[in-house]
Amino acid sequence: AQWHAPGMMVRHSGLGAATALGAPPALALALLFAPLGCFFYKLQSRRAGRRARFALAVPYIHDLQAYADVRRGLAQQQLGGLVATSAGHVALELLRQIRIDMRHQEVWGASVMVLGTVTWNEKQKSRTGRAEVMLRSEAALTRYARVRSVLPDRVVPTRDGGRFIAHASSLELFADNLAAGRAIYQGFVELMNNKDTREFLGSERKGLSMLVTAEDGILDPQEVAFVEACHKALSKNYGIAGERAKGESVDGGARLTKVYERWRIAFGRARNLESFRKELMDFWSRGGANSTLQAQWKVVLPFLTATRWKHGRDLALLALASYARAEAPNALTNDAAGVDDNNANDAADAAQGE
Repeated sequence: AQWHAPGMMVRHSGLGAATALGAPPALALALLFAPLGCFFYKLQSRRAGRRARFALAVPYIHDLQAYADVRRGLAQQQLGGLVATSAGHVALELLRQIRIDMRHQEVWGASVMVLGTVTWNEKQKSRTGRAEVMLRSEAALTRYARVRSVLPDRVVPTRDGGRFIAHASSLELFADNLAAGRAIYQGFVELMNNKDTREFLGSERKGLSMLVTAEDGILDPQEVAFVEACHKALSKNYGIAGERAKGESVDGGARLTKVYERWRIAFGRARNLESFRKELMDFWSRGGANSTLQAQWKVVLPFLTATRWKHGRDLALLALASYARAEAPNALTNDAAGVDDNNANDAADAAQGE
């Protein structure tokens, strides 16, 4: 119960054996060799912070001999392949790699345990989360591959001459949603309301724009129509603000940023259907005539109902973050040096903990 299975030790001396874990001795040999069959990932989570530093992934396999060959190959990949953002990201990436190398074998699931630092025990990594990911078809992996293609990793240099892999901020949310079978954009409001995640989205605007306009099934036609309506309204709002700034001989960029922040805050603070509907109607009406709304108002209306208004709010914020026209302000653009330094510090902390 010490070097072999430290988690089985007594946790509270006052309660003795009642706080210890036990297992049949026959499982000891399997436990000893378990690390050879599992995968260990380094996590860079901007949502969970220090609570998600590492992940242990256990795929559900059927052919141990075939898996042993694949395990050897995957173990030799570069460090960047073993860095992820969340449990969902780990599961999808691992299953995708296994499916590529083991096409003949049905591998549709994995269990992922998240390890991180908690406030009551700073000296060791504790289990802070667990995800059970079961995929029933290739659809989720196909969509995940598409997301990865438009939100690629970046190799970021550090001040001391090193480097680390930086993932897109939105990838963490998208991967968790895909792994759980939710709408890929669900919870996007959290990214836009959190300053620590929002400041990274500027460098991802091009990829987000490709996701929301793609015709490869990432969003359904109704969702695409809603985002397009928001894009056109935003374009009109920017155009009006730009003309006024030009007429008043003031900084146009500042005016556009003000417009962007006005609607980001309005949508982000909408806590019920009534408040969201009010802000959205105001947003659309200020832009004047909107050809998308005129042509597809029937498919847009469901996002203003009691059952789907939260999806509408997430899509409206995703439309703001993904608008990539030339007149878009740099409201989401961050100070690359400062951001990279923050990531470098996180990476150094994680390495020290490791």
